[in-house]
Amino acid sequence: QPQLNGTNLTPEEMANSTLYRGPVDPANWFGIRKGYPNLGYIQNHLLVLLLLVLEAVVYRRQEYYRKQYQLVAPITETIFEDISREHLDQGLTSCAKYFLNYFYYKF
Repeated sequence: QPQLNGTNLTPEEMANSTLYRGPVDPANWFGIRKGYPNLGYIQNHLLVLLLLVLEAVVYRRQEYYRKQYQLVAPITETIFEDISREHLDQGLTSCAKYFLNYFYYKF
């Protein structure tokens, strides 16, 4: 029970309050429940970390390959370098290549 000068609650309010009914687990305030596997909390974070590592590995591998064979890095980071807006109306395949470049650039 709190000290008499420690709260402004009435005795009925203190009896019904969660803080004074029993011990309070501070982990519940942060959304961590006891008995829940820890992997469930960090699973999405591990997936994002794995994607970031995969992206870094791909960029390093591309850089290494270009230096090994003395290739020039492309000006734009796209999938198809020779496709631009002018090629959009030339056929279905060039239209698909343009939109793949566009979505790759955006996302």
